[in-house]
Amino acid sequence: MENGTITDKQLRYLAYLKSRVGNAKYNEILQKVGLQENVEISKLTSEEAGRVIDELRNLVEGTKQTFEDKMRDYIDFETLLKEAHKHLGNFSIETELVNMTESELIIFKATVKVKDGDIERIFTAHGDAHPSNVNEMMKKHLLRVAESRAVVRALRFALGVGKTAKEEIEG
Repeated sequence: MENGTITDKQLRYLAYLKSRVGNAKYNEILQKVGLQENVEISKLTSEEAGRVIDELRNLVEGTKQTFEDKMRDYIDFETLLKEAHKHLGNFSIETELVNMTESELIIFKATVKVKDGDIERIFTAHGDAHPSNVNEMMKKHLLRVAESRAVVRALRFALGVGKTAKEEIEG
């Protein structure tokens, strides 16, 4: 390392941390450690990079969430169904078993049909379940897990909900 120039490792790590916090927070950190906003990462000295890395790491680690905290960012089947009844009006949900193999991979297709006068909008989604993607308690219930996953995805599409449903990742 000549003249305190930033190392490749620091450069890669800084770029990663910057992507985690975004430009605005990155620029706040630069100012906090006495550097100009929008300075190119590659122009930092090793010492400056170290200070920025320490601050960014503290920021990123300070925002770690527990599993329960993260789950608050998801929607659930019950809420989706309530919202569908509230906002979709005349709708139906159909499911179809697409795959059930000896390897225990179950795939369902769910279709939500929304009628609005003469117009029918159709939203289709698939859900799968396999012993490798459900928890121990649900391994005996793969059929229901796959069907629920398909239905929540189709409901999300029909309602325009971008949040992932808990049932899609839990089980």
